[in-house]
Amino acid sequence: MAPAHTYVTDLGHFLDAGGSLVEGTAAKMALYLALIVEQGSVMEIGEGRSTAMPCARPSRRKRCGGLLSVGRSAEDSIEWECPHCGENGVIRGWESTQFNIGPSTPMEFTGDTIDAVVLVDELWAIRRRPLALLPAMRGLLVEAIDLGGGYVSFRADQDALEELAYTAQAAADDARRDDRRLLDRFTGRVDALRATLPRFSVPTPANPDLMAAAESDLPFEDIAVNREVAAYDEGDDGTFDEATFDEVAFDEAVEADDARRKGKLRVLH
Repeated sequence: MAPAHTYVTDLGHFLDAGGSLVEGTAAKMALYLALIVEQGSVMEIGEGRSTAMPCARPSRRKRCGGLLSVGRSAEDSIEWECPHCGENGVIRGWESTQFNIGPSTPMEFTGDTIDAVVLVDELWAIRRRPLALLPAMRGLLVEAIDLGGGYVSFRADQDALEELAYTAQAAADDARRDDRRLLDRFTGRVDALRATLPRFSVPTPANPDLMAAAESDLPFEDIAVNREVAAYDEGDDGTFDEATFDEVAFDEAVEADDARRKGKLRVLH
């Protein structure tokens, strides 16, 4: 194995005048150092531990496959090392940057929690977009624990998982092929975990029928047709009301819908 390199860096040298990460040839290194800072900024002075952050092995083109150990050696210093390849460094000049998420913004859970288990590459894909996440959410992800075998775990509740799924899906829409695949998988995995929590519901501001279905014993399709009938016959907003569900109107609407699909009636909306 090639000899390990030691990096003594000031994060301020990798930021532009507005405090954002520089672009160009130093962009990857800038992001790598910023994410190490996030890891270390939540620790107390003298604290250090293994993390779920992959070693990027800056001196080589290929990742080594190890996970970094990060620690706060002093007030202004964050040290890091990869136990696998030996790459290591110390970062200063990070305290006043936006990547100092600090222990002052812990994630506060409001309901039942779950140990979310995802692939380390999936977690890394969302962490590479730090400013898309709230500081508390970034703090939640840096606390992820390595489980071995390429998997990591972090504690989250319904709201946190919902926020992560939304952010990951939005990021996937703008990501390149490999990252899009990882972010899509992360979204699907988080959504599946959400469904196991007792307070699970379907947050669908654009589709109230799904929310109504989650709160009643009627299928989504029945509710959707009933809403459509109400909107067409009553001229109102078609809000679903289980107490006034009209089975006769529903049956008639199903027949009308079949006819409409065959082109015999105009579309209601």
